Amino acid sequence: MTSADAAPHPEDALGRRAGIVTRVAANALDWFVVFGVWVTAVLGWELFWALVTGGKVGFSSPPAWVSVIGVPLVLFVYLGGAWAATGKTLGKQLVGLRVLRASGQRLKPGRAFLRAALCLFVPGTPGLMWATVSRKNASWQDLMLRTAVVYDWHQREPWLAGRRAVAVARPAREVADGAGVEPERRSA
Repeated sequence: MTSADAAPHPEDALGRRAGIVTRVAANALDWFVVFGVWVTAVLGWELFWALVTGGKVGFSSPPAWVSVIGVPLVLFVYLGGAWAATGKTLGKQLVGLRVLRASGQRLKPGRAFLRAALCLFVPGTPGLMWATVSRKNASWQDLMLRTAVVYDWHQREPWLAGRRAVAVARPAREVADGAGVEPERRSA
């Protein structure tokens, strides 16, 4: 059996730029999280208001202007905070992705929140869909801020200090073709 016949090792994907399918899946999960947070906040407000005024507890839709401001605000804080803290939102954690600088380093808070703002003002469809034609699998936000979304299903970033961080800065096919250092294999 030659090395070309061998099945790819899952660890080889670590640090490679994520494709559109996994990015869309992570974003869909994040929208569910934001929706859940928004509904919880509205219900919490209804409960608080009922306790203060002595009225009935029930779910009533907030005025449209509250939702128009509130939902993007929740999304901005959720995305920016998660990317600044760990590089992972809950959706990215579940799918196994992380947002990093193109150099492989963690995003600083300013860049994380700026990326969150760009995701709000350059909505996902045109911005993210650019990743389907980009050689680097990069969205418009990634190109503007020099960020990358990479495969990383670890809780911590043990691979960032080594060869894996270099893979972020190069197209995935270069890493797959063996450019650079040979990946470490874990024994089964």
